[in-house]
Amino acid sequence: MHKPLLQILLDSGYFPRRKAYAYIKRGHIKVNGKPVRDPRAMVNPFTSSITFKGYRINPYVRRKEYVMYNKPAGEFFVPREIMHLLPLEPLEKEDMGLLILTNDSELLRKFRESHIKRTYIVKLSRPPRDRLKIEGARYTTIGKNLLKLTTAKLRFHQLREKIPNVVNVKRIEIEPIVLPDDLGEGEYRPLSEDEKVALVDYILSR
Repeated sequence: MHKPLLQILLDSGYFPRRKAYAYIKRGHIKVNGKPVRDPRAMVNPFTSSITFKGYRINPYVRRKEYVMYNKPAGEFFVPREIMHLLPLEPLEKEDMGLLILTNDSELLRKFRESHIKRTYIVKLSRPPRDRLKIEGARYTTIGKNLLKLTTAKLRFHQLREKIPNVVNVKRIEIEPIVLPDDLGEGEYRPLSEDEKVALVDYILSR
């Protein structure tokens, strides 16, 4: 059964109406690999692959899911089993560490509107000559070429703009969730009930 693309996105629960409409118009929504910019375009949700920036949209979500994934460097896509979920905040291809993925559209919206603390390990190609001044972040030096940086203002793609000579970045925390030591690179697991409650309560209260 064919339905308008905009309605499929609204049914999925990933986006509020205004965001869904804007993403379609900007060409961020692809159907079978091709951008579709008409919100009224008729699409069969059962036979079509619908993606948002590489992440697959499940058009009929039955329950809210919350997953943590330890992203390896050099990979852009997440494992197939969790491609239907969207990250609270993605990472660059060359970066690694904590991704939290969900189909909770309200949590996604609130996270993007709020200043949530994230912590990174930043590897530099060489030590800075002088103490860095990084607007919107604070850091400590933890090795010759390593910084531990915390920010609630800078988005992931701004780190290289603010910090010279970055080799890669590893995210180890999205408050209040810390990347656990026992989650290997390329592994993922659902958030525990306590982690889920803590995350949702914290972000929605901002």
